[in-house]
Amino acid sequence: MKYTILLCILSDLLEHRTLTAGYLSEKYEISPRTVYRYVEILSAALPVQVKRGRGGGVSLSETYKLPSGFLSKAEFETVITALSQAYGDSLNEEFLAVKRKITAQMKTETRTPACVGSAQDIFVLNELTRGMKEKARVLEECIRDRMVTKVEYLHENQEKTQDRIEPHAIVFRENVGYVYAFSYKNRDFIFLPLGRIFTLVRTNERFAKRPIPPSSLLDSPTVENPVFVRLKIPKTALTKAQDMLGIETLREKEGEYLADLSFPDEETALGSLLTFGSGVEVLFPDSLRKRLRTLAQELLHVYLA
Repeated sequence: MKYTILLCILSDLLEHRTLTAGYLSEKYEISPRTVYRYVEILSAALPVQVKRGRGGGVSLSETYKLPSGFLSKAEFETVITALSQAYGDSLNEEFLAVKRKITAQMKTETRTPACVGSAQDIFVLNELTRGMKEKARVLEECIRDRMVTKVEYLHENQEKTQDRIEPHAIVFRENVGYVYAFSYKNRDFIFLPLGRIFTLVRTNERFAKRPIPPSSLLDSPTVENPVFVRLKIPKTALTKAQDMLGIETLREKEGEYLADLSFPDEETALGSLLTFGSGVEVLFPDSLRKRLRTLAQELLHVYLA
């Protein structure tokens, strides 16, 4: 019985994302205390949040789903049909719970995110990890539906912050994806890095789109401690540098090219610079040169071992 209720609660959260403890208590004829005990079990492995009191409830992050490509569309439909028949024959709630879970998964996995751009709505889906793509997909839907979104993210000091945002656009700066959103906590627009977002939960609250200054999406997001980097680029790497940085970023000096860039942090700079290959040299900062040198030595040790 415990396994069945756990599976059913998970299926309910996959369908609705946010439910009250009272609803789950009444539906499964268990006490609210038992609901929270089951949710605590789920939260050990899943991104489930609990908010007690008025206006609270149990929320599952919008980005949680089964692994991408788990089933094809035809396989989804076959499994759902089989589960429906099994439930009709036996009335076993486990079959119904699994059917709900698979159905919720199918709705998200078989949908292809749109890539569009306009003056006020910008969606750019770059080469992202599966988790990052899922965040972008959820935010894209919230932007289109004008849906207030509850978000939990990490500051640069690794402290967790909870906020409610009105997402307006997804943009990329120097290979970093950001959601451009109005923050209820800051009472202003912010650029929030997708990579530092822990959980996203859609609410049922809609917002009216706020006017965005034409220049704001073109400006680099404000970061606490940006890293400024100067690169030396030989002619052999020029074409790739032009593709990635733009010709306006490069300036010629004695047959070679220099580029001055800024990154949100040194980790982002390190990851981006590795994509240039061995032809591009970092002139400063020295701390980044040392990290690249150490990384090169570690790679040499691994591949020549």
